[in-house]
Amino acid sequence: RLALVARDDYPALLRAAAFAAQAGAALLPVADVAAIDPRWAETWPGAQTFVFTSDRKPATGAGAIVVRDDGEALKALRAFAPDRHPTTLVVASPADRDGMFSPSSLSLVAPLVSAIHDAPLLLVRDKSPEAVEQQALAFIDAHRLPTTHIVLV
Repeated sequence: RLALVARDDYPALLRAAAFAAQAGAALLPVADVAAIDPRWAETWPGAQTFVFTSDRKPATGAGAIVVRDDGEALKALRAFAPDRHPTTLVVASPADRDGMFSPSSLSLVAPLVSAIHDAPLLLVRDKSPEAVEQQALAFIDAHRLPTTHIVLV
C-alpha cells in the first residue's frame, strides 16, 4: 500500500501519516500530487495507492483511491478491517501552526497518537471548545463510532 500526499498540504499530510501507520502503508510525500505522471505506478506493480489531498478537485493516478477528508480516511481504513470499531477518537487542529506567538505545532504528533490508539484522526477547523465538541460528536455520529475516549492533541 502507498499513501501519496503533497508535502506542502499539512492537513492531508497529517491524515496520510495516520493512515499509513495504521494501514501498514508506505508514506510518500511528493511536491505536487496533481503533477504525478500516471506511469509512476509501474514502479510498484500491484500496490494499492491512496492519494491524500485537501483539494476538492480529483487527483491523478490510475486506480488510486482519493482521500480528501477524515471520513474518507476512516472509510479507507475500514476497507482493510471491516470489523474495525475504534473506541478512541484523536482530535487535532492543523491551525495550531498558524500565528506568530504560539506556533506549537502539536498537531504534528497527532498521527502518532492516532496510530498508538488505533484510532481515527479528526482534524478540526475551529479551535473553540464548543466547535471542537460539535465537530467530534458529528464525526462520531456520522461514522457510528463506539467512542469511549477522545484524545485532544
